[in-house]
Amino acid sequence: MRFRSLLLALTSGLAAAMSFSAVFAAEPEGEATGTAAVSQRLPLAGQATYQYHFVPFYVATLRLPATRHGDQDLSDGLTAYQLDLVWQPTQLDAAKVRAYWRDELQSATAPDTYFRIGPRVEHFLALLPAVKHGDAWSFSYEPDAGLFFFVDGKSVGRLTGIEFNRSLLAVWVGENADPDARAALLGLARTDTNAAYAISP
Repeated sequence: MRFRSLLLALTSGLAAAMSFSAVFAAEPEGEATGTAAVSQRLPLAGQATYQYHFVPFYVATLRLPATRHGDQDLSDGLTAYQLDLVWQPTQLDAAKVRAYWRDELQSATAPDTYFRIGPRVEHFLALLPAVKHGDAWSFSYEPDAGLFFFVDGKSVGRLTGIEFNRSLLAVWVGENADPDARAALLGLARTDTNAAYAISP
């Protein structure tokens, strides 16, 4: 009886271990499976060049579903999207990259919101590497799964939390974003830009 109980426990443990391995093997580290899947089914919305101190910093490309249930869905985090960045500077160390994104998130977000998402911001910043000209980043968002972050096609991390994801998106399409860049990214004529596309900080 004791031997049978031990055998049953070992068998159950092995099954659990195999199940655990299967879960983590479903998404191999370093493969851009998520970003490839999203980009294949989302059409291009628009493109914009973002500057920093009057110098081109990166080129952003946004992909959105051809049909949406409403423009507010994007700002509410209810619409899938993919945003790709191609960096323009010759070289930028990780500390400067992180300082830039911290400033951008603070500018795009109300102080009380930034305070709430502070730990998630720090987690995001810790993932950011140094960049050089031509480096490519991708943010692939699925409402039910969160935001997947890729650098040069390799998976870097998954960013969860609807409030954080809304705040990051607000960097590009929020009320405090550059209106011309926002309109270009969303594929709108400048005069068509309206509050429906803007995320409140």
